[in-house]
Amino acid sequence: MLETITLDLVLVAAVPVLLVAGVLVRRRALVRHGFDMGVRLRARRGGGGWSLGVARYEAERLEWFRTFSLWPRPRRVFQRQSLQVLSTRPATRAESLLVPPGHIVAACRHHDRDVDLSLSDGALTGLLAWIEAAPPGRGLIA
Repeated sequence: MLETITLDLVLVAAVPVLLVAGVLVRRRALVRHGFDMGVRLRARRGGGGWSLGVARYEAERLEWFRTFSLWPRPRRVFQRQSLQVLSTRPATRAESLLVPPGHIVAACRHHDRDVDLSLSDGALTGLLAWIEAAPPGRGLIA
């Protein structure tokens, strides 16, 4: 009986460790070919509503994955031809508690829906270049 209790305790302790390890391995794999980016689908009072994650470019789309998830598919997909960067600004004081240090907030529109993206200066430059590199007549910056 003592052996089954010990085995049960080992299993109970191992599951959370394996989940955390899985999240860390997934994040490391994503960051190798992507960059940190926060997403907020609608502005909320006090700078809230941000979800942190990792983004990567895939041909004509920008894929965004939540940081703390094991789901293998992107949580959000932004099509290049439908993504417009309307303006950029530094994070507000309230937002700076929720987004990584040094990130810039890009107010965007995607398929007639407002979305804020939180990116580093270099990632923002890459995003603007990626949008501008779209075939003529598509993905124009407002």
